[in-house]
Formats: sequence, structure tokens, C-alpha cells
Amino acid sequence: MIKLPPAEAALVRRAYLAITKEPWFNHNAVTERELLKMMIAKLPDLVDDEGSFLSACRAEARTRFSRRS
Repeated sequence: MIKLPPAEAALVRRAYLAITKEPWFNHNAVTERELLKMMIAKLPDLVDDEGSFLSACRAEARTRFSRRS
């Protein structure tokens, strides 16, 4: 895994914690790891706007990692 600069690591951490607290998030080791990889891939485009970063990550995470009822 890559080492992120402190500001980017803090951004990812805040967004990661927010998303994994969502009731729809399917918690398991695979989805949590894939969520982190997806978020790091989005960083270059959205690092300057925390709100947009969280919104984009949340939308994709909901599509990819939502619990199926």
C-alpha cells in the first residue's frame, strides 16, 4: 500500500469512517479493503474538495458495497 501525505491520509480516514458507519455498508474484510482502494484511486481528482470527495466515494461505495436485502 502507498504512504499518503498526512493531509490526504486524514481526508481518506474521515471519509472512510463516515462511509463504514452507514447502515447500508456491508462490513467484511474484502469490502473494507476494496473501499479503501477505491478511495485512494479517487484522491488525485478530488483531494482539494472534501465534500465532493466524500460524496463521490459514498455514491460509488453505496453502489458497490451496499447490503443486499
